[in-house]
Amino acid sequence: YAIYILSFSIYLVFLGLIYLIFLYADIRQYFKKVDKKHAYLNGKDDNSMKDSGIACRTTEGNLHLSIPLPAKLAEDPLPHHYCFVTGRHSGSFYLKVGAAGFCFGHLIHSGLMLGYQIVYLTSEGEEFYNCASIPTLVLDILYPIYSFLQLFFIFKYSNVIINRCKELARFSMMHCIASSICFWMWTIMRETLDSLSSYAYSKEGDDSSGYSESDMLSNAVALPLTRNQHIAAQNLIQCMNNVSFWIENRCKPPDALLLLTTQFSPYLYPFTIEYSILVVGILFIIWQNIGKCKKAHNGHAECPANAASETHNSLVIHADCQSANKGLFAGIIVLVGSVVSIIIFFIAMLGCGQYIEVGLTVNAVSELILLLLMTVAVILAYRKLTQLDVNQHPVSLLDDLLLFICIPAFFLYGIFSIVPAVLKHNVVSIFITILQSIVI
Repeated sequence: YAIYILSFSIYLVFLGLIYLIFLYADIRQYFKKVDKKHAYLNGKDDNSMKDSGIACRTTEGNLHLSIPLPAKLAEDPLPHHYCFVTGRHSGSFYLKVGAAGFCFGHLIHSGLMLGYQIVYLTSEGEEFYNCASIPTLVLDILYPIYSFLQLFFIFKYSNVIINRCKELARFSMMHCIASSICFWMWTIMRETLDSLSSYAYSKEGDDSSGYSESDMLSNAVALPLTRNQHIAAQNLIQCMNNVSFWIENRCKPPDALLLLTTQFSPYLYPFTIEYSILVVGILFIIWQNIGKCKKAHNGHAECPANAASETHNSLVIHADCQSANKGLFAGIIVLVGSVVSIIIFFIAMLGCGQYIEVGLTVNAVSELILLLLMTVAVILAYRKLTQLDVNQHPVSLLDDLLLFICIPAFFLYGIFSIVPAVLKHNVVSIFITILQSIVI
């Protein structure tokens, strides 16, 4: 089934890529028409104005200038194919910044995956026939290009209202949304299989659980599902290899590339997952606004006098940080402390095993301190917000959409985390999970 899945993935990426290119080119072409018409209306074509102008003097002595416009211009006004939402309805700038950050990590990870296929294609002998895949190479090239074009489009035209080829726009936007959801699920499955593969074949043929009896009685972290977890992981991978052929024991890149991907992939997969979710939310808002340009009395969409400038300056951000100095520098201190604790955690976990318990303790205490600070900040923020005026017409559909998508998964994760913590009497883990739920 792998070739069918790859073909379907290439179809999703290619069709979305073609439409985004078409939409961007069409918007730019429309801008040129708008600029040309406004240049004519604003008197930039001086020669035609002078030739067609008729001047006469009234009885009061005032000079009356009459400039007849071409009949074609009066009878056939420029259709308003694209409008742009302004103000609070134009989307969150900070959401776009978050999407850009997650896309950055996603592109790095895509480059690593592309490196895999390049190594396989340049290899010789049996490894080339067993591991090299042209469809996978095509997908690994098209997908980051598609993701980057998505980011560019939502950054530049996330507030666009499409008023042309509305049926095609609705279908194509929904296709892009469905594609992002598919790649979101595909990334989760690929991350799981990568973790199982590296774990199952780390000690190939080892039937032991890898944990001592004292470890299983004292720790509630990373306990195996079965006593023979290596064999269980291998069996699960063999079962899932029918739909995922890129993870097999026989396909191993050089040690340098393997070490790089195994060390960084677990931290890069979440970038792809989060980016896909954010793109879904932003594209959904664009899809919802299709065809909602206001109509004028002549049947054409309203075009304000400054429409030409609005098309080029559709994003204006004002930020006043004068009253946020204390919070800003307090956040910097917390960030530095978090980075230090993360470094200590990794150093302890990469040791020979004698500092693992110290690393886990540092990680738990750091997370607990962060959650306590967040809880206090939430309480203070709520107290301040209750003293402000209430907006009777909030624009929060995108925020609500992302919140309701992520909240159920977060609470499921909390439940799955608190159960082993209760069984192992880990008070710190229990307190952390409860605090996370309260903050959210």
